[in-house]
Amino acid sequence: QQTNGSTDANGAAAAAAARSRPLKELDMMLTELVSAVPVDVMSGKSDPSNQAMPQQPLHPVYFPEASRYEHTLHTVTNPHDFTVDQTAFLGTSGQNVADVMKFSDIGDENGSFIGDDAAKRAVAALSATLRWQHIAPSAPDTLACYPFKDRDPFVMETTPHVYFAGCQEAFGYERVTHPNRGETVVISVPKFSTTGTAVLVNTSTLEVFPLTFEC
Repeated sequence: QQTNGSTDANGAAAAAAARSRPLKELDMMLTELVSAVPVDVMSGKSDPSNQAMPQQPLHPVYFPEASRYEHTLHTVTNPHDFTVDQTAFLGTSGQNVADVMKFSDIGDENGSFIGDDAAKRAVAALSATLRWQHIAPSAPDTLACYPFKDRDPFVMETTPHVYFAGCQEAFGYERVTHPNRGETVVISVPKFSTTGTAVLVNTSTLEVFPLTFEC
């Protein structure tokens, strides 16, 4: 029985180590990045954070090495808005888009779309929420969200230059023009774990470029 107990303990330790390995590898990668450039890490659907929107930032304890760079590593909420070179960004980890597509018949007929056909519907859903000026129109009915008494945190008070949703099936984007207010680039950012694709945005021209890493 003692032998069995020891074996079970060793097996549990090995399983725990295997589960933590991806997080350690992420911490190492982030450490390399934040030593050179600022990085925002946004919470997502399967991350260890609250599941109701808006999701709270991931705790720095998950990134013991990267969090030493406290001025360049920022764990942020989902949704998240920020500004780079006077270009306003607004983004989510994709739950709002997935819920709109799940409970609507929004199509993919927009002629200004550029990218993978598999991203057309996600871009159309994201563009619709931009026109409605509401990030999560299906909350709280079918998308869990924290109850706010005096305000709706998902109402867009200003229109961003770049509006994106992560964790999507594929890459794609379109430009949405606003009368007398310029335009917004709407981007479907694909899951890096399945596509190996990151998305770059030129903040001067709002040109969008997919960057795919071959493994």
